[in-house]
Amino acid sequence: MLLHSFDGWEDGARPWQPCPADCERDLKLCRGHQGCVLRDRTSASLVGLSGAVRLFSSAVGGVVLGPAAQRLLCSYPRDGSTRGASCSPPGVNAHCVPGCWSAVGRPWCSPPGPCGSHAAWRPEHLGLMLSDYERRLRGGVTFRLNNGPNGQLGPELLYNELIVDSDHWIEQLPHSVEGFWYPDSPECAQPASACQRAVREAHEGFEAAYPSLRGEVPLMRLRTDGSEPAFVSAR
Repeated sequence: MLLHSFDGWEDGARPWQPCPADCERDLKLCRGHQGCVLRDRTSASLVGLSGAVRLFSSAVGGVVLGPAAQRLLCSYPRDGSTRGASCSPPGVNAHCVPGCWSAVGRPWCSPPGPCGSHAAWRPEHLGLMLSDYERRLRGGVTFRLNNGPNGQLGPELLYNELIVDSDHWIEQLPHSVEGFWYPDSPECAQPASACQRAVREAHEGFEAAYPSLRGEVPLMRLRTDGSEPAFVSAR
């Protein structure tokens, strides 16, 4: 399952999609200028590979992505610190792939790996990235982010990161989104929680934008303990 977790960098009016290419016309849509700079790529994770589901955060939900309607730019077996990998001008060019690679200072991962924490696997090497990620899972190799209070390290994490092309995602709508989800975590347990409200409102907005798909794109609760089925209806 390819999941995008709501991370605050989505289109503020249409949270089921990345920021639009013309976001500079209304900076409120994408958290200001920085959101427009980062809008050329979006993060996702492959989950359900083995055992418990590993997420970017247990306090947010998001969307299930249609893999066939996405264009993969690169992948990492951990968080790739991709905000620091921007292209100028934004978008893929001969010298830069946003969130992934630049000719100066950010190399591709070379087979057979493993590679440094900021070296991305090319799209055609997704299988090698997943093999590397499975090795990390078996070995309990975690990482921590500098996102705690006052820059302190956060909790130990185990998710992978895939970088997809934002423009392609938008061009392929509504087929690039196959569902909406929130995790069965304490933070998302109650309908009144910020987590559930954000997901339910996004789902309602999607159905309003694409009325022909009403009832076809599900709202689901994600079981994170590895139970089957992974998703159960949350309507």
